[in-house]
Amino acid sequence: MLISGQSGTGVVVLNPTTSNTYAGNTSIVRGILRLGKNDALNTATTLDVDFANAVSDAATFDMAGFNQTIAGLIDTATTSINGLITNSAATTTSTLTVNQATDTVYDGTIQNGAGSVALTKSGSGSLTLNGANNFTGGTTVSAGTLRVGNATALGGNSGAVSVTSGAVLDLNGTTMTGTNALTLNGTGITSAGALTNSSATAATYAGLVNLGSSSSIVAGAGNITLSNAGTITGSGFGLTVGGAFNTTINSIIGTGSGSLIKQDAGVLTLTGANSYTGGTTISAGTLRVGNATALGGNAGAVSVSSGAVLDLNGTTMTGTNALTLNGTGINSAGALINSSATAATYAGLVSLGSSSSIIAGSGNITLSNAGTITGAGLGLTVGGASNTTINSIIGTGSGSLIKQDAGVLTLTGANSYTGGTTLSAGTLVVGNASALGSAASALTLNGGTLRIALDQGTPISTYATTIGGDVTIQGSKATANSSGVTQTLGNLSIGANTLSISSNNLIVNTGYGITFGATSLTGNAIFDVANNGTATGTLTISGLITETGSARSITKNGAGNLVLNLQSNVSPQASSFSGGATINAGTLILANALGTGGQQTTPGGNSSGTFNLGGSSGTATATLAIGNNNIVFNNAINVRGGSSGTKTLSVSGSSVNATQGGTITLNDNLTISTAATNSSMTLAGVVEDGVNGARGITVSGSGTVRFTNANTYTGTTTINSGNTLQIGNAGATGSISSSSSIVNNGTISVNRTGSITLLNSISGNGGLTKISTGTLILSGNNSYVGNTLMGTAVGTSTGILRLTHSNALGTGKLIINNGNSDTGSVELTGGITVANNVDFFGRASSGTGAIFRNVSGDNELSGVLTGSFNGGNYNFQSDSGTLTISNKITTSSAGRSLNLRGAGSINITGIVEDGTGSISVRSLDAGTYTLGGSNNSYTGSTTFGNGTLSVANIANGGVNSSIGSSTSAAANMVFDGGAMRYTGVTASSDRAFTINATRTATIEVSNASANLSLSGATGAATNGALTKTGSGSLTLTGANTYTGATSVTAGKLVISSTGSTAAGSAVTVSNAGSELVVDGTLGGALLINSGATLSGSGTISGSATIAGIHNAGNSPGVQTFSGDLGYQAGSTVNWELGGNTTTQTLPAIFDQIVVGGNLSFASTTTVNLLFNTVGSSVDWGSALWDSNQSWTLFDVAGTTTGLENVALTTSNWADSNGTLFDTARNGSFFTLSLSGQDVMLNYTAVPETSVSLLGGLSALLLMRR
Repeated sequence: MLISGQSGTGVVVLNPTTSNTYAGNTSIVRGILRLGKNDALNTATTLDVDFANAVSDAATFDMAGFNQTIAGLIDTATTSINGLITNSAATTTSTLTVNQATDTVYDGTIQNGAGSVALTKSGSGSLTLNGANNFTGGTTVSAGTLRVGNATALGGNSGAVSVTSGAVLDLNGTTMTGTNALTLNGTGITSAGALTNSSATAATYAGLVNLGSSSSIVAGAGNITLSNAGTITGSGFGLTVGGAFNTTINSIIGTGSGSLIKQDAGVLTLTGANSYTGGTTISAGTLRVGNATALGGNAGAVSVSSGAVLDLNGTTMTGTNALTLNGTGINSAGALINSSATAATYAGLVSLGSSSSIIAGSGNITLSNAGTITGAGLGLTVGGASNTTINSIIGTGSGSLIKQDAGVLTLTGANSYTGGTTLSAGTLVVGNASALGSAASALTLNGGTLRIALDQGTPISTYATTIGGDVTIQGSKATANSSGVTQTLGNLSIGANTLSISSNNLIVNTGYGITFGATSLTGNAIFDVANNGTATGTLTISGLITETGSARSITKNGAGNLVLNLQSNVSPQASSFSGGATINAGTLILANALGTGGQQTTPGGNSSGTFNLGGSSGTATATLAIGNNNIVFNNAINVRGGSSGTKTLSVSGSSVNATQGGTITLNDNLTISTAATNSSMTLAGVVEDGVNGARGITVSGSGTVRFTNANTYTGTTTINSGNTLQIGNAGATGSISSSSSIVNNGTISVNRTGSITLLNSISGNGGLTKISTGTLILSGNNSYVGNTLMGTAVGTSTGILRLTHSNALGTGKLIINNGNSDTGSVELTGGITVANNVDFFGRASSGTGAIFRNVSGDNELSGVLTGSFNGGNYNFQSDSGTLTISNKITTSSAGRSLNLRGAGSINITGIVEDGTGSISVRSLDAGTYTLGGSNNSYTGSTTFGNGTLSVANIANGGVNSSIGSSTSAAANMVFDGGAMRYTGVTASSDRAFTINATRTATIEVSNASANLSLSGATGAATNGALTKTGSGSLTLTGANTYTGATSVTAGKLVISSTGSTAAGSAVTVSNAGSELVVDGTLGGALLINSGATLSGSGTISGSATIAGIHNAGNSPGVQTFSGDLGYQAGSTVNWELGGNTTTQTLPAIFDQIVVGGNLSFASTTTVNLLFNTVGSSVDWGSALWDSNQSWTLFDVAGTTTGLENVALTTSNWADSNGTLFDTARNGSFFTLSLSGQDVMLNYTAVPETSVSLLGGLSALLLMRR
């Protein structure tokens, strides 16, 4: 049926009495077709409402309050003016039911008239509404598809829309502005969705959706947004959302126990505060949350199927919905993700339904639930560029944990999984001691950073660790309640990879550490350890180190410490990395925490691997440290010259005495450091220059560095303050090249046997110590200002220190501590003057060594010498040449002796004083020694032991002199076989002396004009002897007690009138020119040899034999012999007459010899008459001489024999006036005769004119006139 008109608004009302049965279309071209009854049109007709011409009147289908069912609705108009469907009946809603099996498009509008219009879509076909409709009677899609093509296609907002199960509402890329309520039922056609979008253009539905039954929304060709913020109801009904495109539901899903299912590849975004509790299943695609409770009430569990994704989308979820993850999401990008840059939190407890992954791709993810993640045997992979925090306990049994990608994974739970942890990339933060699972769980580090964020006192479990890539381990801490953190992991396996250790989130400048157990090297490993500011980071390997395959090496980078606690060389296996090591930066410490009982450890199990010390470039410092006594380190060390940083070989612990036995090659300077005063480093190998020329060694720290090999390096050797460089270790080896200058600000200690010469120039503020038995020769022009110490302790043998340069000792003090050995010597040679002050200590009394020994040449000590003998004596010795000591010698202890020894000369021109103690001086050998000073104040004794001790001055006891100021007691001047040479002027002293038993005292007075007067040997009686030598005189004024012989070989010996010798002590005056004057008592026999002289007016108690000259009396005087007196052939008796008398008086006027025994003369004995001696008053003109006279020369108690052998001198005597006898008494003469047994001198006066020969039986000698 066609309804049309040329003009006007014609109206056709259909009100047939019977139903129309035509089967064709009903087209309204112009005008109005109005129903007059329900279904006035054939229900099989297709209604076409359009305009045939571009005129202003409308083609209208007026339902007029009646309902109509049609088989289709179309608009075939070719103009832009479309038809209209309306209802002119004010009180009745008209319903248009389109029951079409075909697909049609209606471009016209459906509008309310006086009454409202309702639309029902039925039939399997699709109806597209493109008009801007405003009908409000509602829309029901009971079958097929209703497709909208206009923002208000579903009519006015009040018109509700209902989709029946099996039917479809297709939003067709339309952004709906109408807010029509929408009720969905079912899943649409072939489960393709009750609400769909068939267009590639995104569609939006602004009305509120409700569920009439379980339903689905499928974004098949384009996105769908449900923009209404209201609540989707439908208690207990489930909602399924799918499609390849994305769906956003801004509404609140409040379907009670209803569930939500996400299927297909698209993305479902939920922004509402949903309250459904039926759970959420993500079967495919992505469910993206946009609200804290987007996943419904807490009771609703969430499940993500394998291949599907839950996207937290920057949301902090407050809902605690249980979440089950399966699989790794889309393209392995994560089953649980965060696509937003804003951090997201999931508060529910996560479980694993299968091995799954969590990927924080764009923003951080936190699993805040503290419960336990279950899923026995299932693995969890966490990745993404952003960070993930899991506060839950991972309790997946044998399941594993894998961390991948660049983000940070933080584990705070006490996890119990045992399947192992693998870090491939990014950062894994350990926030709990068991964060990496059970202690039996393995840890594999293939890349990235392991950050152990635990406080001190919270040790991490000891996980066995495998390094499969370049990886960093960070020592960290969660709070600021401790100064540093050290964590211990388990055994370690590492290949040709880099393990870096650093700090993170630590208090600034606090130390931290990581420790591993037994370690397997499957490749050449690199360890990079960083410090935390000024504090040290430490990586420790505390167990057995093994290598597989070929020889493996270790490289140390970074400023921190790498500690290798090496296994001992005992069963079952020793630590081994036989490829050696390279320390580019920081410190490599070789320790041995496992060795016991002195077990030793060799790094690498042998000494084949070279240790390279220092980087090839840069400025980093590098240190190789030995931290245990049990380590035997014989590897070669190559000190590399590429970097400018300091290279150090050190001892890292207290009480550690390390030995390095390999060759050290210096391509750069090397610092050797010891950590404590009781630690040491011994270099037993050779230290040599490398290819870069002269390089040196610096000794630092506070302990001792020892050189025990013949080192050849030529660079400077520097010893820092507080450090000791020891050359040798009580053996015959150890030296520094003579080309190496030494800057000594610490201590050089030489502990060598044999001989070592230091030609080096030594400077600095430090000192030098010489110990052990060897010889140290200092030949350099040294300027060091510290002390030189020889010997260190009691019982130590100090050997020999030989000086061949005046500045050999620098400018400091020389301290000699010979202990109780007294075997050490400081030797001087080469004509040097040593100006250093000297302190010497010790406790020996019988040693044969010397403090100073003059080896050759004339050498001088011009410094102050201070002794603190501590119970012993010290020797100064000169083997050849002269040792001069020109400054003060003093002492700080009592009862000490200074011994002078050697065959050479020792000249002490300085003062010898006690200081705070007292000192004695002893000459002990055959040399010549001099105490040249006259102001020595020492109070000890002076002993003349051997050789000659020359003194310039001797004063009374208590007065300073060459032999000190001791008291005059005999014990303070002791002769023990030596000689005293007195070189001074005439002096008188009350000093007595002692001659030791069996010993001879020799006293030489070298000045011919000097007389030395001493008390004599008045001490304890001994069988010692005395010899007087020298051209001067010696007077003994006391009672000498020695019983040995006395010999006068030169000069004069005077026994003063108060003096005496012991009974039985024989005296011999042996050489011509020597003289004995006895004014006191001679207790023993006397022998005057030819040319010698006896004088004096004392008494000779023993027998006397005179072969020399006898000057009896003291010009004149009486001399008494208690025993026999015998004159030998060639002897001479000088007789003096002091006045013109024959009467003997006191004092004596003439010489008289009293003999208590026998008197004998041998041929020929000469009596020489003297008349003009000093004090004489003889005058030849005196009347005495006018007559005969006689004098008693010898008063003999015994028998006189051999007088006939005596001859008077025939001399022209002069009197006191110088008048000659022959002139004054010409013809008078003297004769000798016996009177009884007395020998008489007779004078016969003869007149001048008479000359006669007198003879008689008793006349023995005629004097010529």
